[in-house]
Amino acid sequence: MVLADEPVLLPEHFPKNFVQVKSGTGIEAAFEGYSLKAAQRNIERHLIVKALEETGGNRTQGAKLLGISHPSLLTKMKRYEIDM
Repeated sequence: MVLADEPVLLPEHFPKNFVQVKSGTGIEAAFEGYSLKAAQRNIERHLIVKALEETGGNRTQGAKLLGISHPSLLTKMKRYEIDM
């Protein structure tokens, strides 16, 4: 999930180290192929890391920021190999 105030997501809505758009190819270049699952995993992992950075690694507060339960956050952290 990506959150933005605008109705259309643009490359500037994503962190520079997350999206590497090649000139003239559009945002789809940031996501390998057409896999919605891969794009979702990339975005989800990024948001989890960002939430944990925002909360100084506090997993309970990170889960609240993300709108998920603490156990769900721990499961996703394990899945994405996030160790914070």
